[in-house]
Amino acid sequence: TGRVGTRPPAALAQIGDRVVKVSILRWGFSYNESIWSSVLDFMAALPAELLFTYGIDTGVLLVLEDYLKLFYVHVMELGSEECISQLRPKYVTLVKSFRACNSVEFQNWSHSNIAELGTVQTLLLSKVGTFDS
Repeated sequence: TGRVGTRPPAALAQIGDRVVKVSILRWGFSYNESIWSSVLDFMAALPAELLFTYGIDTGVLLVLEDYLKLFYVHVMELGSEECISQLRPKYVTLVKSFRACNSVEFQNWSHSNIAELGTVQTLLLSKVGTFDS
């Protein structure tokens, strides 16, 4: 599939003597599902020991957090869980692999905060992540 998401209605803005239509999009309102899905597929294809041991220092956790942010926007702000229905099962499988492979780093990560959204653990266990404990 292609671009998925919601586009808010345009608003009118006065710029000098002209009136223009503007649309303000918040991060995550619209995304390319095939690209986001491919990233998860790529990560899942790597050996978990490599990804969740050496990959920790290369930003893997930041990537996982970006998915939680995307899910949060679609579930909590837009109420459109169907937009992420193909991504979330892949994500949950990957996170479970992380927990099984490197439980110490997983625990550290799950207790970290994502700005303005709460802890990773809270998001994983909420309807945002649908991750059973």
